Amino acid sequence: MKTLVALLREMIVAELQRQGAAGLIVWYDPGRTLADLVERALPPGVRLLRFEGSYLALRLALEGEDPLFRSRWVVYIPVVPPPESWLRDWELLGIRWEVDLLVLLRQQAGLAVTPALAALLRDHPDNARALVARWADKPLDGRPLSERTVLDELLAVGCGLAAWREESAVLRFLVGEVSQAALAARGLWSLFCARLAEWTGCADLPAEETALRERLEAMVLLTELAEATPDLAAQVAGVLPPPSRRSAVAALAREWRERESWRAHYRQAARRVQASYELDRCLMVSAALQTVETVPVIDDLWRRKVWRTLAPDASNLSAVAPRLLALAEQRARLFWAREGAASWWQPMAVALRLFQGCQVALTQIEPLTRVADLVARYTKPDGWWRLDAWALELAVLADRLNEEERARLAYPAWRAYGEYLDRVNRRLAQAVRQEGWAPDQQYFWSQHVGTRPTVIFLIDALRYDLAQRLASRLRLAGTADRIDVRIRALRGHLPSVTDVGMSALLPQAEHGLALRVERDQIRVTLQNQEVGGRARREAWLREHLGTRGALITLDQVSREVPKLERLVVLSREIDTLGTFAAEIHPASLLDIVERLAQAVLTLRDQGYERFVISADHGFLFLPPGVEPRSLPTPAATIGKRRFVIGGVGEGCLVVQATEVGLKGEAVLAFPSGLAVFSVPGETGAFLHGGLSLQECIVPVVEIEAPVTLPKVPVVLQAPDRLTSRVAVLRVRAGSTSQLARPRRVQVEIHRRRSPVVEVSLTTGEQTVSLPWLDFESPPPAQVCIRLFDADGQQVLQEISVPVEIGV
Repeated sequence: MKTLVALLREMIVAELQRQGAAGLIVWYDPGRTLADLVERALPPGVRLLRFEGSYLALRLALEGEDPLFRSRWVVYIPVVPPPESWLRDWELLGIRWEVDLLVLLRQQAGLAVTPALAALLRDHPDNARALVARWADKPLDGRPLSERTVLDELLAVGCGLAAWREESAVLRFLVGEVSQAALAARGLWSLFCARLAEWTGCADLPAEETALRERLEAMVLLTELAEATPDLAAQVAGVLPPPSRRSAVAALAREWRERESWRAHYRQAARRVQASYELDRCLMVSAALQTVETVPVIDDLWRRKVWRTLAPDASNLSAVAPRLLALAEQRARLFWAREGAASWWQPMAVALRLFQGCQVALTQIEPLTRVADLVARYTKPDGWWRLDAWALELAVLADRLNEEERARLAYPAWRAYGEYLDRVNRRLAQAVRQEGWAPDQQYFWSQHVGTRPTVIFLIDALRYDLAQRLASRLRLAGTADRIDVRIRALRGHLPSVTDVGMSALLPQAEHGLALRVERDQIRVTLQNQEVGGRARREAWLREHLGTRGALITLDQVSREVPKLERLVVLSREIDTLGTFAAEIHPASLLDIVERLAQAVLTLRDQGYERFVISADHGFLFLPPGVEPRSLPTPAATIGKRRFVIGGVGEGCLVVQATEVGLKGEAVLAFPSGLAVFSVPGETGAFLHGGLSLQECIVPVVEIEAPVTLPKVPVVLQAPDRLTSRVAVLRVRAGSTSQLARPRRVQVEIHRRRSPVVEVSLTTGEQTVSLPWLDFESPPPAQVCIRLFDADGQQVLQEISVPVEIGV
């Protein structure tokens, strides 16, 4: 198999050998079609002279250097031969060639030249030059070259494809990457239309660009729908391709949706087709449509189906929940839910998981009578902690449901969760009454911090389910960066408040905490030194860290920190005794998890390899519609909603401090189950201080993140203003060690993320094309362009630029 370069060289060699020891080829190539091959195709010892506008200059150059024509010469003239040749004597001495790409392919590759090929390659010499660029080093298979092969390659050139593929050409045309004007400029538009008609089997395709695009987008989308719902085929038969072509045409819809840079066009086309063909009236929900994602109305239809299935009072929820959960989970994974246009499926799925999970948990509680069994059931990988996670997540997502959906799905799920909280924690109180509560939180530092250089995060109110969420987030980042995450559970100290729980995490806490009440305040001491209050705990930590360690806040992690044996990171304390700060809501707790994950990844990039994360206590979350039982507040020295000190009362667990692992003579009382003592003020959605699995099980997250080679630094090069709805940006590698490893990055504009690209010292630079604004959306005055590390999700760079797009 020979390349174009080799075929051209063979022609030159054969002609010069025919002429003997000396030779001269006067070669005319009017369209400059082979200009890029000339020097590469020259045989050894053959000299090249190029025409640069003056025949006289050619004569002076050649005859001045070789007046007796004793060498072998190729004179390349990339213009139309003049009527009266200026080089007639040279042509008679040697040979006059009129060889362009078409002649080369005819003589050397057996191409049968047709008028269509002549028009495409000679009337449009840019086509010939493009073929030369693609075929210069491409081995031809040795068989005679066919017209079809040449036309396929020309269409690939016109459509910007590596090789002609009708499917790719259709999609590029649908999203505007191929246009009538561009193809017509190459003489390819009519051929393009003919090929699409041949491939689709539809001879009546329009020849005008807009009409053709509308017909094809309807054909692709409706064919996918008709393949899933044959009843629709009869209603839109005039748009569909013949049955033999439908499978191939339908497959384009998925390919279109899956290309991230094409999704904005897909969304617009789907809504146009949906409206034009009134699909909300044509489609009926059926099992065949459960996984179909062609147009957004399918999700609307299924949403109505869920509405009709649920009784107004949700009395049939137990019976229909399994079927509805399967539907919601399926639809939540599909295109329109991922794009945010069917955002209700995720909260529906969470509500149904929560409802079913609580039903199952209520059947599991009864046989469990020991504290250890209840804790084990709560903390196992598929344990009850997931109910807490789902209840919290549902509170974050519930606004995506309408009022009636919340009434029929969210509120029943939350009520079931409230019943579970009451039952499981009543059982816990009974078990503690029988066997006591043996905390092991005080061994955190001695047993989990270890002797290696470690970052220790002490986080306020990081409940066990939030720690599991953090572990999942870090494991996901670790798929690319070898991060090992383990999570364990400790029994926290009572009462489950910050002064007690944070003190239990301090160095030497294994020697025991003492609790007393003084002037209506809790006083916590460790080795006879008071450690209650943040300032005292920080002083204790600094004293025990000495010069080998340092203390910072979570907000300071983004800065460069020194590499030390111990780095302690403290979060902002979000509560007072049993009451969360007013601005805390479910979404803020999930945000803390994300900030923690980013902090770990940031410190790992600064050289730390081991991390330990723990919390002072958890919390009870009371979702909307869940009201705790209210108990009279006993006469006590300190009275809070979830505990009192120095008093006893009915309906609660009363213990001595020594029975719950504390030194001192204090008497503590805790309401059993989902109950609170009556104290002035609103109860609020978040409670802690009491005895419950949610408040008293404290996580320990241990992370091993070996430092490998550092990632290459990257710089986002953005325009000084955005003038298009599709932003084209460059991300380049910064200067660094030659051993830096590649970094995967994404660009975000206006809440739209680009595909992930990898930047390395080898690639140097990557171009990112991001359709950031739909055509129907008005442009903002300014946007923030963010560059993210795709694995750790750290923001690497932010640039604010004005937007100047004509409306």
